Formats: sequence, structure tokens, C-alpha cells
Amino acid sequence: MTPGCAFANSPRLGFGSLARLGSALRMRAVLFVLTVLLAGCTKYYWESPGRDVIAFQADGEPCIQEAIEKDRANVAAGLESAGREKIYKRCMVNRGWKRTERAVGLDHQFRGPEDDVEFDRPPSPTSGVRYWK
Repeated sequence: MTPGCAFANSPRLGFGSLARLGSALRMRAVLFVLTVLLAGCTKYYWESPGRDVIAFQADGEPCIQEAIEKDRANVAAGLESAGREKIYKRCMVNRGWKRTERAVGLDHQFRGPEDDVEFDRPPSPTSGVRYWK
């Protein structure tokens, strides 16, 4: 036995065991990194059971207009901005939509504006990474 290598020559903890342990640790590290990367790639979608993109647009467009108009009225009156996104979200929830965060949107989930800047040019309801059945 080589001095200092008793550990490596042990039948229970030989190089093969260390290699398997290293492989398992590498796999866990890769899974951790992928999880962190995918978590940073999520987007928000709106969904309402049994409703399609036409229903989303029928509810979303008036909510966008309401948010813009209320925000402009507040600013014109010298008040602090009400925040278009906040008004829009409240309107959509009142119309039966639920907001969900996902890395990949399903065919019954749709995108709306997520910040005040997007209200001038809202995203396409079917934008984002999609999963179609």
C-alpha cells in the first residue's frame, strides 16, 4: 500500500466510490445552476378557466385603457401617478383573470403589460416562451 493512499485503496471508499460521489455532486451542481437560470427566465401570464385569447383581448384592452386614463387623470390633477400596472391588474382580477408566473406559457395563458412603459405598446397576448399542446 502506498503511504497516504490507504483511503484510496479501501474497498469501501476507493477511487470508484469517489468518482461516483463526484459525479453525483456534479449532477446536483448542474441541476442547481439550471434551476437558478430557469427561475430568472419566468414571465407573468394571465389565465381564466375555459377562456381563450379572444376573451383575454376583450377584457384586457378596456383594462389597459382604464389604466391609462386613470393614471393620466391623476397626473393632470397634480396627484401622484396611480401606477398603470396596479390599475390594470385590479381590473383584470375583477374580470375573472388570475396572474401566474411561469417559465413557459401554456395555450390558455396570455401576456399583458407588466410595467408602465409597456402600456404604450402592450405585448402580444401569445408572446413569451410558449408550450402548445
